[in-house]
Amino acid sequence: MLQPAWPGERLRRAGRRAMSATGRRRLVVWGIVVAAALAGLVPFLRKEPSELPVYVLGAQRMLEGAEIYRTDDAKPFTYPPFFALPFVPLVGLSVRVQRAVWYAVNLAVLAVVLRLLAGHLLAGLAPRARRWFWVLLGALCVRHVLAVFENQSHDMLVLWCTVAAAVAWARGQQARAGTWAGLGVACKATPALFAVPFTVQGSVRALAAAALVGAGATLLPDLVLPRADGRLWVGAWVSTMLAGVRPGASADLGGTWTAGSILNQSLAGTLYRLTTPVDAQAGSPWEVDGSVVALSAPARRAVVLAGQLLVLAVVAWLARRRRDPEATLPAIRFGQAAAVACGMVLLSPMSSKSHFGVLLLPAGLALAILLRGTRDRTLVALLVAMFVLGTLTTKGIVGSRTGNRLLAYGCVTWTAVVGLAVAARAVAVARRTG
Repeated sequence: MLQPAWPGERLRRAGRRAMSATGRRRLVVWGIVVAAALAGLVPFLRKEPSELPVYVLGAQRMLEGAEIYRTDDAKPFTYPPFFALPFVPLVGLSVRVQRAVWYAVNLAVLAVVLRLLAGHLLAGLAPRARRWFWVLLGALCVRHVLAVFENQSHDMLVLWCTVAAAVAWARGQQARAGTWAGLGVACKATPALFAVPFTVQGSVRALAAAALVGAGATLLPDLVLPRADGRLWVGAWVSTMLAGVRPGASADLGGTWTAGSILNQSLAGTLYRLTTPVDAQAGSPWEVDGSVVALSAPARRAVVLAGQLLVLAVVAWLARRRRDPEATLPAIRFGQAAAVACGMVLLSPMSSKSHFGVLLLPAGLALAILLRGTRDRTLVALLVAMFVLGTLTTKGIVGSRTGNRLLAYGCVTWTAVVGLAVAARAVAVARRTG
């Protein structure tokens, strides 16, 4: 004869069943993640051409004390000297091993980035809302994240610094935000745009941390792997790669950057293409005529400079001081950092497709607000525009020829412009709804 179970026993049995179901779901999810990671390794190992050899060659030359900034290379190393150090351990390894290690590093950094976003944006959300968050965020940003893997670029490291600085800034951890921003500046100059909210908000600790960490990391290669000629690495970078960069002008450096290339999706690059007809016999497949009007060089520069100043003004306006309720500050500050992220790719003289993973910030913030029950048609419309301009213009959907034409018109650039509008609207909604 069966004995009736005591209430405590029933609860334990129910808990075991629930845990078992949860465990099975987690096992399925992790199985899918591992399978996707292994499947992605195959094309990563076979990808040609790849950005990885550029970084490894720069690290190898730095080990030898030789010049790493050479515009006569097929693909020159164009980044601050600190960004060569992460690739020193790959020097001397076979190409396949280099690619496998770099693939694993990118996956690990992506996991850290997503965990940072989840820890800050998803607190208090119901499980179902969390699942929708990841589905919708993937739909909006998967193209930009996959571009990092497709090009085997180092932009995931810049994304890590950007997201970490954004989360720290949102939580009021000023010194930590400055530390991550400074590290980002040492990797790539564009995170210096964090100086705008730091300055407008009067955050001395953030500015000091960014300056100290940025300067220290930039000069580190000169301490551990000095040049044979006695010059500073950063001096060579500035004189070779930055000397010709001017506000209002697209990146144009012989052997390195081409002003009209569709690969440059910065605001300056897109406005250059829209205002500069291209010869039908252009020698490069990356020079596609996307002009809608022909402007003289001074007029074109005025238009580009006006666009850049407008972006900078939006970033500064969102960072202005206001007496906001304490409960809304994390969302508002994260929105300020999201605007900085969009400004980074828009104001850079050269922004390739793999740089736009930073759109995770404005898209993630908007989704977190909407999934908490806030209704805002403008925010929804802007996210739809991000999806149409970004995801639906991929070559896998529209084909290579149409995709290149859309790149000539700046589809990725305008996605970042919409991302900036998303950040601004999200800040306004956060202030209105609390």
